[in-house]
Amino acid sequence: MIADDHKLFSDGLKMILSADHSIEIVAQIHHSKDILSAIQQYIPHLVILDFNMPHFSGLEIMKLLSENTILVNVLVLSSYADEQQIDKFRQFGAKGYFHKTVESAELIEAIKRIYRGETWIVQKSIKVEGVEEDSFMKMFKLTNREMKIIQLIKHGKSSADIANDLFLSNHTVNTHKRNIYLKLSINNERELLKFIKDNGM
Repeated sequence: MIADDHKLFSDGLKMILSADHSIEIVAQIHHSKDILSAIQQYIPHLVILDFNMPHFSGLEIMKLLSENTILVNVLVLSSYADEQQIDKFRQFGAKGYFHKTVESAELIEAIKRIYRGETWIVQKSIKVEGVEEDSFMKMFKLTNREMKIIQLIKHGKSSADIANDLFLSNHTVNTHKRNIYLKLSINNERELLKFIKDNGM
């Protein structure tokens, strides 16, 4: 299902996606107020959701889906590439985030990967994993990847969740965690959470 208030863009997207015979567009929704009822009516495998719609924004739609326990895969299309916004959509359960300039082949591949069960996909040209190096990182010789894992742990992510989010194996995530504990002179995740709190991270 395509949910976008720009009819010309929605029609163009439908035409591009329909060219792949494994994809069927069951509905095009142009008004955000109609999205929830349309999802319940058509029961799509995936909703391609516009970031910026009138009345309800994309984030507000994600909140409403959560509040109404409506389970559906959502891939966000946006004109913005702000990392904070991307993280918010991920926290509310979106399965992917793409800029509206995305190549059609990459978008189609993402749709198929989400259908196969992948949990989080971001357009290749959007940088979301980089964490700016600061004095804290320098002091403890932490890498960007280790800082990202620390932030995910702070937000309650398990090792399995982190592995899915960062496309890593559980073994690799646990290796990173051991390195973090060593660098911070701590022994476990409980001590890491206390370290995060004590240092205002």
